[in-house]
Amino acid sequence: MKNVFLAVPVVAAIFAALVSGSAFAAEPSERQIRNAFTFDIPPVWDVRDFKVEATQNFGSNIEPLYKSRFNASIEVKEDTFEPLGRLGDVLVLRQVLPAGHAVKVYGISSATLNQGQWVFAFDLQGSPFAAVGEPRGAFSGLAVVQGSDEHTALAARIEQERQAALEAERKRAAEERKAWEEAEAAQRKRVAEHFSSVERVLTSGVVLQGIYIDEGTLSRQRHQIEVSFSDYDAASGTFKARMTWQSGAILALDGKADDKTLSMVETAWIANPRGSGVAFQRYDGTILGHGIDGITCRNANFDGQCSAAASRFSLGLPE
Repeated sequence: MKNVFLAVPVVAAIFAALVSGSAFAAEPSERQIRNAFTFDIPPVWDVRDFKVEATQNFGSNIEPLYKSRFNASIEVKEDTFEPLGRLGDVLVLRQVLPAGHAVKVYGISSATLNQGQWVFAFDLQGSPFAAVGEPRGAFSGLAVVQGSDEHTALAARIEQERQAALEAERKRAAEERKAWEEAEAAQRKRVAEHFSSVERVLTSGVVLQGIYIDEGTLSRQRHQIEVSFSDYDAASGTFKARMTWQSGAILALDGKADDKTLSMVETAWIANPRGSGVAFQRYDGTILGHGIDGITCRNANFDGQCSAAASRFSLGLPE
């Protein structure tokens, strides 16, 4: 009976040792933590050195939660970049880190069991992976690195294309300007030739267009008018005219002309859609280089002095 009682403490001690040894063996190894950390960090980084400084179970033997303080030396496997801007359709990249750039990392790992496997989470001190860029392959499409031969050649080509486009635009603008100036010169010549003499004005058959401005009204009313000429007699200087107003009114006129002046007197209504009065008037005009400018007179005859009404008119070639 004495031997039996002595055997109990021995068995308990052996069992305690086995349990203790089993718990220690179940602790995640440094290699397991390192492997998990390698997969947790961005793939452009490589773990060169890894050391667990301390480990403690914050859970229980049933639901373990092992936390380990560690430090690691990691380095960039290849150059990293970030977008700088675009040259045309090509992305320009700025190098952030060169291949081999090393960083010291400190952190805490947490390990829990899930279906017999350790599951790790990492809490790093600071932000070692912030603003470190991406490898070249992370950028899709056409891309060049700032300062590279590709970048220099692309910038030169785009500048050459820009200068060529500017030169083409300057050439086009110069041609348009020249064409406009030639058209303006041709128009001025045509106008000058048309108004070079009374005979040309009265016999060309061209209907003149212009405005009638009533200076006697507060709003200085402006009316569009057209005048055509016919039956010019060079010996007497007489002619017939027809004046059409924008209102639709049409009047017949008799005219007399000399070298640079002409007078026209309204004689009859051809059309009078608004039923306007019959107070006919006279138009005295001077032929200038650009057209005919003149005033209206209240007396509708050629002999009397012009009793000027508060209105004037101007006639020129159609646009």
